[in-house]
Amino acid sequence: HSSVFKRPRLYQNISQFKIYAFIRDPIDRFCSVIRQKFNISNDFCNTEWSPYSYLLKYKKYKLDNLERMIDDFVMCPNSMLDKHLLPQAYYLEKYYKNQNLLIYKTKDIKNKLREIMPEPLIFPSENISLKTDKNLFNKNFLSKNALSKLEKFYKKDYLFMEKISET
Repeated sequence: HSSVFKRPRLYQNISQFKIYAFIRDPIDRFCSVIRQKFNISNDFCNTEWSPYSYLLKYKKYKLDNLERMIDDFVMCPNSMLDKHLLPQAYYLEKYYKNQNLLIYKTKDIKNKLREIMPEPLIFPSENISLKTDKNLFNKNFLSKNALSKLEKFYKKDYLFMEKISET
């Protein structure tokens, strides 16, 4: 998932702004979406979920049919996908050539925000966090074929991850 505090307007000249982006390993992000959307817990799981935007919401999948869901959604145009599954590159590409684009890992959000924002910062309570138990579903639950398809689908995300800022 991602957050943007203030998105520049499309018509704005952004050359004088620093753009901070926080990205996550796309497969880990995908697994987190699956855990959250299927509401996977030790004693419960939603029966169905649709990876599509409003036009195709009727097309739902069960968790035990995840391989089929991956086969289907990786072939769809971005405009048809639920925003949680969109490649992070979808949001970053418009800023790609801006020399002021700074990319960090999502785990560094709090530290970076403390550096760039005026004090005091108040972070949301962990109680409202969407964190889910990685042991209940992670990349180890996916077949090699599914992983390969997801890696190809999120290829541009991996290219952006190579540009992660060190400072």
